[in-house]
Amino acid sequence: MTTWPPCGRPERFAIPIRYWPRPWRRSLGLSKLPCTCVKIAGTSRSGTCGFCERREEITTEGGLDVATQTDSLRKLIRSLKDAGLTVSLFIDPSLDQVRASHKCDADRIELHTGRYCDARRGAPREQELTRIVDTAKMAAKLGMGVAAGHGLNYDNVEPIARISEIDELNIGHAIVARAVLVGFDRAVREMIAVMHPGS
Repeated sequence: MTTWPPCGRPERFAIPIRYWPRPWRRSLGLSKLPCTCVKIAGTSRSGTCGFCERREEITTEGGLDVATQTDSLRKLIRSLKDAGLTVSLFIDPSLDQVRASHKCDADRIELHTGRYCDARRGAPREQELTRIVDTAKMAAKLGMGVAAGHGLNYDNVEPIARISEIDELNIGHAIVARAVLVGFDRAVREMIAVMHPGS
């Protein structure tokens, strides 16, 4: 796991590592599921995150449909948790998907924020934000941790960062793209400043 010591309080801003094991799905027990990502969440809370991905995708285009494959996912999650891992499922902001994730005994969810990021400013984006807020609140009430990510950048992250139920934001492309111009130290500092204005 990588941290950024110059940012102060680095334990709050640990950078997770994602690993896409496409050629090894069968050995991981994923051959019949669109779960192709193992996420190492940290040295003190190692975990896995199930993603939905088609082979031809350049990036993850949507969340895992937990509701239609609850039985298979429950078995997989049980085996991962038996190995001492924390399990998170990457889902669209849907109340049905949250209920299904809870039924599968996932520890956490990560909400796909792509539709929010792609929505036009104004009412369309506010509607997507409301879906994320409602989903995060339900997950928290069910006792699950909540993360969010996909498409978040310096211009759209603040409303998501204000959602108290979300304890983790996964942001990669925007920070790396900015770092090409100003370096990682400044890019990370700027993102933290946008996420927590006035702090």
